[in-house]
Amino acid sequence: MLDGFVRKLGWKLGVSAEEAQSLADVVQRQLRHVKARQDIYVDGDPASYVRIILDGWACRYHQFENGTRQIVQILMPGDIMGHDTAHAYQDHSACSISPVVFAQLPYPDFMAAVTQFPGMERALRWDLSMVQAIQRQWISVIGRFGATQRIAHLICELYVRALLLESAKEKRAVDFPMAQRDIADCTGLSLVQVNRSINLLRSTGLLYWRHRSLEIVDLGALAKMGMFNPHYLGHVDSLFARDGGDARRSRSGTGGQDTLPLFR
Repeated sequence: MLDGFVRKLGWKLGVSAEEAQSLADVVQRQLRHVKARQDIYVDGDPASYVRIILDGWACRYHQFENGTRQIVQILMPGDIMGHDTAHAYQDHSACSISPVVFAQLPYPDFMAAVTQFPGMERALRWDLSMVQAIQRQWISVIGRFGATQRIAHLICELYVRALLLESAKEKRAVDFPMAQRDIADCTGLSLVQVNRSINLLRSTGLLYWRHRSLEIVDLGALAKMGMFNPHYLGHVDSLFARDGGDARRSRSGTGGQDTLPLFR
């Protein structure tokens, strides 16, 4: 269950096994479980804990007085909440998308464990910089893209992040517990717009999304549609090298370098 967290620590900065195990020992004693679609905390709660997602997907969101919701971050195994705030109280809410297991550590305990090892401090700074890069992308996409482009970009991002956790391994399918309503809340679109765009992507054969499973058949074409460039996600070159370049090619047989110039 700690694999995603440990893998993320070592993914970019090469945190040592000793460093990762030290924090894993602390994390293991502070586990919490929530069912799908339950709040982890809400706006106004004390911001006194660091929470590390160990299994499942969650999100941070703002709930408005008119009943609408804007998701501002999707969290996967290895992602952290609470190390990025200086406020005494939460200014947003967080909830599970699927059943979630997370570690809940008092902030002082978390920092005491982290500061023992300089590699982990560097890893956390890098993690925060990547979260900020993702949020900049979301702002740009929502501000300038049309409905289908927004959805294509978001699906490419989540798919690549899932692959980086090696949840797909040799298969092209990843676990994808998002509902269309979640997609709408991420992209600032109506449910009708999302449904229409998802049906378009399915009908063109670019992806299969059924029963919590997502397979992108032609990642190159979908990336072009969503103007998705994965550089902001950090160290992704090794992922595509590990796949032997297959992620750069179209499964329809049109592919090679010409199908995905964004990944060069």
